[in-house]
Amino acid sequence: MIGIHSPPANDIDFARTIKERHERDLFANPGVLGVGIGADETDPTQAVVVVYVESSGGKVARGLPTELDGLKVKVIPTDPFEAR
Repeated sequence: MIGIHSPPANDIDFARTIKERHERDLFANPGVLGVGIGADETDPTQAVVVVYVESSGGKVARGLPTELDGLKVKVIPTDPFEAR
C-alpha cells in the first residue's frame, strides 16, 4: 500500500523499469543476492533500486553503482536467503 510517506506510484513504476533493465548486470556480480525496489531512507517519498549483497564471509560484491539511469541505488548487506 502506498502511504503519505511513500514514493508515488509512477516513481515506483519507473524504478521497476530501471531495476528490470539492469537486473542481469547486477546479478552478474557474484556477491549480489537480490534486487528490488524500495524507498530512500533519507527521503521516503523517493524510489530507489535496492541491491541485497552477501554480508558474511562468502562472495563479496564489488563495483556496484550508486545510481542507475539517475535513480539512487541502496545497497543492503544481508545473510544469504532462500525462497520457500
